[in-house]
Amino acid sequence: AMGEDLMRYSRKLKHDFAAIVNGTFRTTDLFTDLSNGEILVIFTNTDCDNAKVAFTRLNDSLNHLLKKPVKIEYALLDLARDNERLEALWERLN
Repeated sequence: AMGEDLMRYSRKLKHDFAAIVNGTFRTTDLFTDLSNGEILVIFTNTDCDNAKVAFTRLNDSLNHLLKKPVKIEYALLDLARDNERLEALWERLN
């Protein structure tokens, strides 16, 4: 019974997290789960200031969901401003 409760809670948490992510980011933003537990988000037509706003909203929503303080760490890279090729970004991530 305890295992079933844990599985049910895990499924609910994944569902709730997906709902928060879908409510925080736009349909034009791309995000994926990297194998090490990190999430890569690619914002389209968004500057770093607006990306920070999105991460603040995500953090606030997770705090509310989990009913405890959560701190999201993130790094921003502005490909348009830095004129960096996407291939170079992938190399840095791996």
